[in-house]
Amino acid sequence: MNELQRVLDAYRGMEPVRDLVARIKTQFADEQRWATLEFQAQVMHVVVNDPVCDDFPPQRKYTYRFLKRYLDEIEAVQADADDGLVEALMEFVLNAKLADDSLNAEAMHHVSYTVPTTDSSVVVSCRVASVFNEVGLKLWEAGWLLAEYIIAHESEFRDRTVLELGAGVGFTGMVLACVCRSDRIVLTDYAPNVMQNLRYNVEINASKFLCPVEVQTLDWETWQPEDHDDERPDVLLAGDCAYDVAVFPALMRVLQHSSTS
Repeated sequence: MNELQRVLDAYRGMEPVRDLVARIKTQFADEQRWATLEFQAQVMHVVVNDPVCDDFPPQRKYTYRFLKRYLDEIEAVQADADDGLVEALMEFVLNAKLADDSLNAEAMHHVSYTVPTTDSSVVVSCRVASVFNEVGLKLWEAGWLLAEYIIAHESEFRDRTVLELGAGVGFTGMVLACVCRSDRIVLTDYAPNVMQNLRYNVEINASKFLCPVEVQTLDWETWQPEDHDDERPDVLLAGDCAYDVAVFPALMRVLQHSSTS
């Protein structure tokens, strides 16, 4: 493993900048290695210019804040700053590309996570909203926990048809597709912008899947059981898929039908 792998994983997942820089300073504290010119160049090459982040970039303001905080810490110990780091930071300032990223409700960015597989690992990338007023475009903690369960118990999903309700950005179902040879995985949600983003996320990760993955629109409130008599899945997935109690009766109707053998 590259010695900067944990730092890279944290950067790809947009760990809070304060924690990320603290991680660097702690992990490479010996003789303040973290502040040397050689190490700064390594951070730029391995982390900031990571090919995954080139293709699926984190929020630009996040990169700016990371570079600025890292440079502030370097200057605080009166160390020389790497030219590449300074130039990258100045590019953000001069191009003025930061202004509205976090304020624009349409602004999107990516987060990427390393998922362990039987042979090695894969990186799953998700496009998410830069603001959280659209619940279907956020990666929720329950999705993380469910993905961890899947990784630890993938045999429970092997050769099964799996239906995920309220898939959102699709992270949980895509992790399943990367670690398990299920018969078929169906990811569902209903809002048009959520569906568009879900299809995008499935498309950019499709080369890593071990089984077929489908994306379908499923609106619990308009769903009719007679239209789905032949579509009962073997396994239902749902993690933090509802926040409005008004939809609970409709959700329970779908769950009851889908879980009846």
